[in-house]
Amino acid sequence: MAPRPIHGLLLRRSRRRTSRSPAEFAGDLGIELALLESYENGGEPVPHLVRLAARALEHRLEPLQEPPTDARDQWVDLVSDMLAYAREEPVISRLLLDPDRGRLRRFLDFLVTGPDKALALTDPALFRSLREACTRALVAGWGRYRVGTDGRVRRMRS
Repeated sequence: MAPRPIHGLLLRRSRRRTSRSPAEFAGDLGIELALLESYENGGEPVPHLVRLAARALEHRLEPLQEPPTDARDQWVDLVSDMLAYAREEPVISRLLLDPDRGRLRRFLDFLVTGPDKALALTDPALFRSLREACTRALVAGWGRYRVGTDGRVRRMRS
């Protein structure tokens, strides 16, 4: 993959906006100073996680400490949460107490979008169960809530 000079420029801009020295910025990103300079000069492509961590530091947020979970793992977690909600288990209260808001965000977004229609062809029973759980949660009023970028749960206007 050829390096994209724009990524190096964005990394340099993030470093300047944080008012940190290159050594401090590289330490906060968890990379060596020589590697940071190579990224900024366009010598090497900037990995996605480094770009995300730089943006987080620029906005005074904590950078990601762990790589994002696999999409399949997220899907399995979402389906298990939805099926637990269908069994009337206290899923939403557990998700509200969890400090990682990504799982709650995916749960609330899924309520609005619902299961993909292709799932009805491959696994009709799962599609029906997920659709029923989404409908019950929407009727209960959970479709009005969203997780903001700051991690706080907010009620959206009707």
